[in-house]
Amino acid sequence: MIRSLPFGRPQSSPLRSILALRAQAASSSCRTPSRISSSELSRHLVVRRASSSSTPPPKSASNKSQPHPRPPPQPKFEVPARSIIYHIGTPRIMFLGALKLTTVFVFGFFAVVVIPGYVSSGQPLWQTTGLAVASTVPFLAVWYLTSPMAMWIQMRVPNQFRRSKHLADRYLSSLPADAEVTVTTMGALGKPRLSHVRVSDLRPARRRLGLVNYVRDVAKENAARRWWMFRAVGGFRIEDETTTGRRSRFDWDGVARQIRERASQG
Repeated sequence: MIRSLPFGRPQSSPLRSILALRAQAASSSCRTPSRISSSELSRHLVVRRASSSSTPPPKSASNKSQPHPRPPPQPKFEVPARSIIYHIGTPRIMFLGALKLTTVFVFGFFAVVVIPGYVSSGQPLWQTTGLAVASTVPFLAVWYLTSPMAMWIQMRVPNQFRRSKHLADRYLSSLPADAEVTVTTMGALGKPRLSHVRVSDLRPARRRLGLVNYVRDVAKENAARRWWMFRAVGGFRIEDETTTGRRSRFDWDGVARQIRERASQG
């Protein structure tokens, strides 16, 4: 018996569908590498352009041939800006410093250890007072006798006179009215004290039983200072000649002679 077959659109076979799917996969696989390679190629070109633009341009031969400008030469000075024109001597400075520190330690030992022990043990008042006086007198005596002594003196030399020792000597031989010196003294605890003094303000005079031989007016300077600040040093002990028998190798003798001449004229 023959079956009747339906007439219409024939159905596709499974083999044909499989082949179509493989063809689509092959075509897609063939197109993907080309797209990836083109994107990588464009990225590589961008990186190369950026690296080539960041590299500095090569120096030309004209730039290499031109030398760099040298800085102007600094002026050479033979004399320092602050020249020492007076010095008392290193051994004397060390001795005075050791003497001051010794009196400070003795005063501190008696004030902290000895006197409180006498007070707590009930010793007579006159003994405690005697110990206090005995520990205070050396400190005050050394301070009073050595406070005006100048350790060293420095003078500021202008730059136009610092080029040679001859020009500096000419400046020291005829000092102007505004010439300034820095006198260094030693405080009660051995600390240096600096006093900026104009040479025209110094005048020879005898004070403190001959311990001071140069004085100056410090009223205006003390008025400008606060109440808790030390008073300015108004008297100095400056020796015109050394005590060793030799004349000083510093230039204070000429400065002292000009101070005496101005004092006699004024």
